[in-house]
Amino acid sequence: MECSRCQLESTVESGFTRNDKNELLCPICFKNSVSKRARIVWLLVLVGIPVGYWLEISFESNFFLALLLISAWAYALQFISIALHELGHWAVARLTGGVCPIVEFGEGEEIFSWNTKNTIWRLKTSPTLGLAYCAYPAYKRQVWRNILMLSAGFLVNLLICLLSVYIFIYGLDVLSIEPKSLFWLVCALVNGALFFCSIYPQVVRQALKSDGMRILDIFRSTPDSVVATDGVYYSTIVTALISRNRFGELQDFVFSCRNYQESPVLLIALSYAYYIEGKFEEFLVNSEAALQVAKDAESKDGSDQSKVVLAICENNYAFSMYCKGSRDDKKMLELSQRAFRQIPWENSVVGTYAVILIRTSFDVEEGVKLLEKIKKEEERQKVIPAQLAMTYVGLCEGYQKLGNLASSSHALEEAKRLDENLVNSLMANMPLLNLQN
Repeated sequence: MECSRCQLESTVESGFTRNDKNELLCPICFKNSVSKRARIVWLLVLVGIPVGYWLEISFESNFFLALLLISAWAYALQFISIALHELGHWAVARLTGGVCPIVEFGEGEEIFSWNTKNTIWRLKTSPTLGLAYCAYPAYKRQVWRNILMLSAGFLVNLLICLLSVYIFIYGLDVLSIEPKSLFWLVCALVNGALFFCSIYPQVVRQALKSDGMRILDIFRSTPDSVVATDGVYYSTIVTALISRNRFGELQDFVFSCRNYQESPVLLIALSYAYYIEGKFEEFLVNSEAALQVAKDAESKDGSDQSKVVLAICENNYAFSMYCKGSRDDKKMLELSQRAFRQIPWENSVVGTYAVILIRTSFDVEEGVKLLEKIKKEEERQKVIPAQLAMTYVGLCEGYQKLGNLASSSHALEEAKRLDENLVNSLMANMPLLNLQN
């Protein structure tokens, strides 16, 4: 597959999305496209609503401007309604003993995020979608909990819709044709549409299913295969715990999951926790186990999703070999190259490929170029210190091989400043790498 805009190539289709122009876009270009359009619409909303009230626009005075004003309301109300929808999922998950470590309001580029005790909240540019990543530990994975949690979102929209209709009929002068008197009618229509879109069984985007589709999947399945065990959701929970440096809780979460040894996603999570602790032998063992499970699953399934999981596992295993100072350059390079061809938009995959290009001296300049690009993105995204430290470690070796000793020394200093314990563990376990000042 090839992105219609940036020509980024991948051997799997699942990461690509078609826009309204039928262009096939990679995740990066799709996010940029959604964000660009959302900024324009939000500008119209922020300007249109105050101006509309100030000029007292009505259908009698200017039908076209009044219609635009109602459209601006609809867009703003959609954003608020989707946020309340996701809060419904979050609240019920928490009340019924589940976890919901990430809630996203909107899609596209992230505007800002904030943390509470148990949740990372992310505000994004476009109100066309929202996500609350919820799951339950093994002993609370009953069907009723999942159905209740999944139903909470669209029930919130239904409640708002019915309340808005009631206020419109009994609380306002329905004969008035001023746009502001139709606010609650617009609110009812927006929430009614969200209720229908959420409860209707459909694949919303890529592998993302509507709440109705996921509930239908539960009724079609046995209790042991409840949708809440989906690896996509577990991987997001894992990401949330990692981003908050809660690696002890991460290990507890993995061990609490039923048959975690059969899940490549959970094995990767466990291996990453060992990596952060500097336990590179356990990192290697669990990475290899995850790779074997992913290979077995891909051979039986053959879907794009299983291929992506396999690519992640190959990348993880290649990186564990790198951290252990493996001398098998050929195997490391083959594994990282295959992963890079599958998901070239993932920074972790690109980073592994880059450091192995440098380690094996296959293409040091290209490796350094990739790492420098990743470093800028990681600094902008404010990733965890260990992740950025690893990028600097790779740059240290790359600059050293290119003869730029001053930059190599600076990269090492930055890596130690970010996570000295991890860097010291790497120095002790990578005999091929000379990380001396």
